[in-house]
Amino acid sequence: MTRAFPALAILALVLFVSTAADAQCAMCRQALESSEGALLFIEKLNVGILLLLAAPFGVVSAIGVAWVRSERRIE
Repeated sequence: MTRAFPALAILALVLFVSTAADAQCAMCRQALESSEGALLFIEKLNVGILLLLAAPFGVVSAIGVAWVRSERRIE
C-alpha cells in the first residue's frame, strides 16, 4: 500500500487539477469560433468531451480501487 500511494496521489493530482482538460483540439476550436452561435456550441462540445472521458477514467479508477483493496488484504 505504501508503494502505491504516491503514484495514486500524483495521478489524482494530474487528473483533477489539470485546467486544459476541458479544451478541444485546436482545429475544432478554430472551426467553431468562426461559426454562428459558436460559444454555446463550444461549451456543449467541451461537456461532451468530458462525458466521453468519464467512462475510461471510471474503468481505470475501478481497477485501481480493486488493486489497492487486494494489496491491503495481502498485508
